[in-house]
Amino acid sequence: MADQVALDYTIAVGLAPGELLVTLVASVQAVATADGLLELFLPTWTPGSYLIREFARQLSRVEASDAETNLRLPCRKVAKNRFVVLETGAVERVRIAYRVYAHELTVRTADVTQEHAFWNHACVLLWPVGHDDLEARITLDLPAGWDVATALPRQAGSSGLEASRQHVTLMARGMEHAFDSPVLAGTLRRVPWTTRGIEHEAVLDGLAGVEPPASLAQDLHRIVEVAADVFDLPLPYERFVFLCLFAADGHGGLEHGESTTLLFSRTALRSDKGYREFLALAAHELFHAWNVKRLRPVEFWRYDYEQENY
Repeated sequence: MADQVALDYTIAVGLAPGELLVTLVASVQAVATADGLLELFLPTWTPGSYLIREFARQLSRVEASDAETNLRLPCRKVAKNRFVVLETGAVERVRIAYRVYAHELTVRTADVTQEHAFWNHACVLLWPVGHDDLEARITLDLPAGWDVATALPRQAGSSGLEASRQHVTLMARGMEHAFDSPVLAGTLRRVPWTTRGIEHEAVLDGLAGVEPPASLAQDLHRIVEVAADVFDLPLPYERFVFLCLFAADGHGGLEHGESTTLLFSRTALRSDKGYREFLALAAHELFHAWNVKRLRPVEFWRYDYEQENY
């Protein structure tokens, strides 16, 4: 049995069309109040996309039980994005189970098909209120043969394989780290390179037979070099991942501290103009690794994920 952590999530992909099945096993001692209440919230927005998105509208069937005995516990929705587990009593670990509707391919939401899965944890993980700094283990339950790309580190020796399923375990050092690290899974194409001693990677999904330019790694390497020269400082991360979502149409980008998500038309890669526009999007989002992610107003240093941040 794996070592217990205060927050132990499992995200199952491919068991229900267009849905993520999420389970959280939480230590009551670590997260419950003195009177035994366990309150959880889901963000209403995600940094980098400054509008209230009401992600909780995609949640359904939020249920609670004793993780040891499976005895149902009362669970009540107390706000548009908050749930409270009542009467934990002598329970040591609570299991929270729910579904997330995932059929919206944007850089800020979640999308699950037979070919891939992409999501931001801000619209997936119910998190205990007031416990932002708790470490979390996030186990992905995926179809066998799928690759996984994310900035979150894998737990050493954690991957497992069954006949038709596989398990990959990630670790988040706290809420901000989890919310700031999207996940892409499926049949992925990886383009790695090293800039200034730091590993970088472009992970391509949805190409549908379109070949990316052979110069992609060199072009992105040059973009990283030039962005770093602007600040004249060491690269601010230990590893960086460009998560590239290609589709029939769509355009967007979202910055993260150690990765970025890019959504682009796959056919645009076939023209010089389209490819330059893709590189411009990559350059724009990479620049945010400094400006916005690490250099930002004091009012934004600790985000309030439940309401507008002025």
